Amino acid sequence: MLSFNKILLCFLVLEMFTFNSVTANNNLQSYVGLSYNNQLKKGYLSAFAFHDHDPRFGNSNFHIHNYCNPFVAGKEILQFLNLNAQYRINKKIAVNISLPYSLKSQVFGDSLNLFRNGIGDISIGFKYALFSSNAAVLFSKTKHQTIISINAKLKTGKYNTATDLGDIDPHIQNGNGSNNWQVAMQHFIAFDKWSFNGSASYLLNTKNYYQFKKGNAFDALLASGYTFKFNNEILLTPTLQLSYQKNKADTMEDRVILKPTEYEVFLMGGAVELQLKRTIFCINFALPAYLKYKQVDVRCKAPEQHQNFDFELRWMLK
Repeated sequence: MLSFNKILLCFLVLEMFTFNSVTANNNLQSYVGLSYNNQLKKGYLSAFAFHDHDPRFGNSNFHIHNYCNPFVAGKEILQFLNLNAQYRINKKIAVNISLPYSLKSQVFGDSLNLFRNGIGDISIGFKYALFSSNAAVLFSKTKHQTIISINAKLKTGKYNTATDLGDIDPHIQNGNGSNNWQVAMQHFIAFDKWSFNGSASYLLNTKNYYQFKKGNAFDALLASGYTFKFNNEILLTPTLQLSYQKNKADTMEDRVILKPTEYEVFLMGGAVELQLKRTIFCINFALPAYLKYKQVDVRCKAPEQHQNFDFELRWMLK
């Protein structure tokens, strides 16, 4: 169990391609929007790298640079700006797309070690309402909805930017260099003012040109919100969330990278959603209650402090 002072975290729950409202009203509607995510990781840093090479001749000198200073912590700053859109085909089907721009930097002490910026991996998705209840038939003033979704993350972002020494750090790149997939299922229960949401997703990553593969990830979430209505035009919905994440270690060929990337974490947090007519603004955050790394360098502890901030602005279409 980590202490509260060491693991201060404002974390957007799920690295799903767009945020999902706790209510069932807006999840299949057409919209356009913008989202921003700022992730700050501080403490022990392990920078994995390999030389640019042709993988047909085997991996060339892949190695790890460690930085651990008890007085001046290293840090990674990951920023993402996304242009999002969703189109509702009918009452049961919607498609969506996310166009990202990323800015990533890695700092050892007070010196900037790496900086990357540019177009990231474009995401396209499909949503299907597996079940939707009629409140007047099933339960009085209650609506149920189950949605399944499939997302594909395309290798549109540059992933092979090398240093002056010919090293490539795959974690500080605009893209992953591979096509990756995510499947998810969500169930929504909406009353007059109360709403509940449960979801689970699995992210399946594939190998890129260099045979590097980010670890697969499983996410689960439970959320509950209460909507305040003002003049039937302004809706304010604070939400409480409990989530679980398990992330597998990254690999090079079939060898596990010796850095603390395999972990599991329980998070408690919340979100605030404000809707003014057809405009929706949402902020998400969470604090970890439990964080465990499977592999940690014996000389330094695992990352102790993470700070993340995320918001999204949507304009709902008719």
